[in-house]
Amino acid sequence: MKIWLLLLSILLGLGGFAQNETDALRYSSLHFGGTARYNSMGGAFGALGGDLSSASLNPAGIGVYRSSEFSFSPTLLSNYSTTKHYGNNASDFKLNLNFNGIGYLWSIDVSQGLTGWQKVNMAFGYNRIANFNNRYYAQGVNNQSSAIDQWVNTLNKNGGVDASSINSSSEFYTCVFIPRSAVSAEPLKNF
Repeated sequence: MKIWLLLLSILLGLGGFAQNETDALRYSSLHFGGTARYNSMGGAFGALGGDLSSASLNPAGIGVYRSSEFSFSPTLLSNYSTTKHYGNNASDFKLNLNFNGIGYLWSIDVSQGLTGWQKVNMAFGYNRIANFNNRYYAQGVNNQSSAIDQWVNTLNKNGGVDASSINSSSEFYTCVFIPRSAVSAEPLKNF
């Protein structure tokens, strides 16, 4: 019975998907977000507590509160980018007003009871961990190469592609050369 459970768990695990190295790098970088107090300490309130932004990193940090609190942290993000494309320079600037965090902590006094506890704290909050709002602008004329060069190189690698094998179900016919809405059942005659 144990062998069957082991085999079943292995087979179920074979069909699963996980993050690749790009996702791991993207999600492993920490972008500090939260209140101004939290950001000024470089996120150290995750260990210290006493700030609603720390509740997402260390929920035990709300235990130091002695009274209820509401927190709202607006943010102004400025994004400036420059690009260079075949000798043409372009730049873009974007201002984005949003908020890094909002939350409420409710501190309940239970010191009158027989439990020996003084306070019970409950917090509900939202903290922005990362911001991927980027915008880039590029302009210029490319008179040195074309997208068709890449397609021809792809078709010609490994000995090339026989033109008679390209039909309406081919990847290059449906996705690259002709939009899917214009695909007919006729194969390509001249390639």
